[in-house]
Amino acid sequence: MSNELYPFILSDSKKEASDLEIFKEIAWDFRRDKPIIDENTKEYKIVEKDEALKAWIYKAIKIARYRYPIFTSDYGTELDELVGDKYTKGYTESEATRYIKEALSINPYIKNINKLDASFERDTLSLYLNIDTIYNEGVELSV
Repeated sequence: MSNELYPFILSDSKKEASDLEIFKEIAWDFRRDKPIIDENTKEYKIVEKDEALKAWIYKAIKIARYRYPIFTSDYGTELDELVGDKYTKGYTESEATRYIKEALSINPYIKNINKLDASFERDTLSLYLNIDTIYNEGVELSV
């Protein structure tokens, strides 16, 4: 991913794709907003690669940045800053997009954000993402 948010900062923290382990995450039921448990083993189901990235992205967007000491200060978004203020719809959607791009930029498995549409209807944020990962191009996620 390019340094489009802070182009004056040169970051060498991104590893080469060949240096990264297979990305794994707990599978997530986006509709019910809870982890998926394997019926046979009664343990969390683990997914890999792009499916794992989708789960990571979903959770990273939902977590309020700086609020929970269990997460680093790089993880999460500041979307809660937009709650309760009477900003215009355009400004709110623009800031939501910026916060989300910033949150996703820390993940070395995400190479590029091709498209990010954020829209508010009443109190609900809807997102459409199209990203390039180290595994595939054009990975889509809608929440």
